[in-house]
Amino acid sequence: MDHSTIVGRENDVSKVVDLLVNPKDKQVVSVVPIVGMAGLGKTALAKLVYDLRVKRHFDVKSWVFVSDHFDVKKILGAMFEQLTGDRHTSMPENMDAMMMKLKEKIEQAKGEKDQIKYLLVLDDVWDVKKWEDLKLCLKGISTNGGNGVIVTTRKEDVAITMQALSDQRHQPGRLEDEECWSVIK
Repeated sequence: MDHSTIVGRENDVSKVVDLLVNPKDKQVVSVVPIVGMAGLGKTALAKLVYDLRVKRHFDVKSWVFVSDHFDVKKILGAMFEQLTGDRHTSMPENMDAMMMKLKEKIEQAKGEKDQIKYLLVLDDVWDVKKWEDLKLCLKGISTNGGNGVIVTTRKEDVAITMQALSDQRHQPGRLEDEECWSVIK
């Protein structure tokens, strides 16, 4: 993604970064839903935060496209694949074994640091029937505070279900007239 072509989202980026790095809920995993209609730029906003703004706050990052099938094993498998860079290593079928492998990989990334923090982006979430299962796994992977999850969704009920606090959600605003003209040009 060419970040120079994204117009008018600097305030939104700052707001999401602030929600991620200064969470009000003090949870092991803080969730920041980005909610809004199709074409609003939710994924582009999450990508800007993921690529540019949070490198010094999160040691390990994963991006998973979810869509309408919220599969906990698929999400954990994608995280593992991104951590190892290895598409050929298979994840165990057992959920506890999956969590142990992920925890092991995150610990290996620790190096000299006391604790390591991860960021997970769940892009285009439509269904959250298995959210509590994934949340338990994420808490088991790293028990240190300061981990973050960004969720992009069109559905208000998904955002409400996934967020811990009501003011932890972000809805990108309208672009100014000049910014709209800039996009058209």
